[in-house]
Amino acid sequence: MFDPELTLAAEAQPRFDYSQPTTARSRVARMGATLVTKRYWKELESAVTYRDLTIPQDADGPPIPIRIYTPNTAILSGGAVVFFHGGGFMVGDLNVEHYRCLKWAQETRTIIVSCDYRLSPENRFPAALEDCTGCFGWVADNASDLGIDPSRIVVAGVSAGGNLAAAVSLFNRDHGLRPACLQMLVYPALDDRMTSRSMNTHTDQPGWTRADTKHMWAHYLGPLRDNVSPYAAPSRASDLSGLPPAYVLTAEFDPLRDEATDYALRLTSADVAVDFRNFAGTFHGFDVVKESRLAQYAMNDQIFAINRVMEATAKPKPTLVSATANASL
Repeated sequence: MFDPELTLAAEAQPRFDYSQPTTARSRVARMGATLVTKRYWKELESAVTYRDLTIPQDADGPPIPIRIYTPNTAILSGGAVVFFHGGGFMVGDLNVEHYRCLKWAQETRTIIVSCDYRLSPENRFPAALEDCTGCFGWVADNASDLGIDPSRIVVAGVSAGGNLAAAVSLFNRDHGLRPACLQMLVYPALDDRMTSRSMNTHTDQPGWTRADTKHMWAHYLGPLRDNVSPYAAPSRASDLSGLPPAYVLTAEFDPLRDEATDYALRLTSADVAVDFRNFAGTFHGFDVVKESRLAQYAMNDQIFAINRVMEATAKPKPTLVSATANASL
C-alpha cells in the first residue's frame, strides 16, 4: 500500500509510451521547460546560481552540455557532485532534475554539475557512458578553476542516471582513473536481464513499469544482447571490489527495487562501504513529491549522505603556532 501522502501523486503520475521515445522525449522536455520558465522553484533559485555551458569530449564525440549549480554562500563544502538524470536513457535533459540539483546545492553548500548525456536509441551504449565519464573527468581536471578538491567528487544519478553513476565507478576503477569519493545510486536501473522478483511482481506501478524497462534496454543496447558489458548493465560485473563507497536508495513498489538491493549486498560482500535505504510505501521517483513528508525525508537523507562524505573527506586546516608559543619551545 502506498504511503497516504503519496497516493494522490501516484495517481497523477504521467504515463509515457517508451516504444516511441522521441514522442516521450518531447513531452518530458516541454514539462521540464515549463516548470523552469515559470520559476516553479524560485525560492531555491534565489539561493543558487546556475549556468549552462558545453565542455569538450575527450574522444570523438560531440561537446557535452552541462549545468553548474553554485550555492550563493560565502563558505562552500569544497567538493562537487557530478549528477546524471534519469529517463531510461531515452528522455530527459538539464531541466528534468532541476529541482533536485537546486535542493542539493543549497542544502549541501556543494557545487553540482549536471550532465546532459546523449540519448538512445539514436545514440546507443556506450555514447551516454562516454559523455558521463567525460563529464566526471572534466570536473576533476578543472577542479582548480571550479574551486573544488578533485579527491572530493561524488558521482550520483537517479534511475538510468544511477546506472551511469555505477558504470562510471566501474570504468574509472578498471582504467586507473580518479575515483569518486562516493557513488550515489538512487533507484538505479542496473540489470538488463529483468529476472528479479520485483521486476515480475511490480509490473505496472506509477513512475516506472516492467514494459518501460523492456523498452529502455531495447533502445539502449539494441538487438544484439549476447555479450552485454558491465559498463552497460553494472549488475553483470563479476568483481565489485575496490569501488567507491556507495549510497543506494530503493522504493518498495519499484520494479527496479531488487536489482538495486542485490547490487548493494554484493558491494557489501566485496568490502565496499554501503548505506542502503529502502522506503516502504513508495514508487519510482517518489522523492521529488514536495507535498509528502516521506519524500522530504528521502531527499533530506540524500542531502545528509552528501554532507557526511564532504565532512569526512575534508582536509584538516593547518594548526598555526603563535610566535610566543614558538619562542617558548
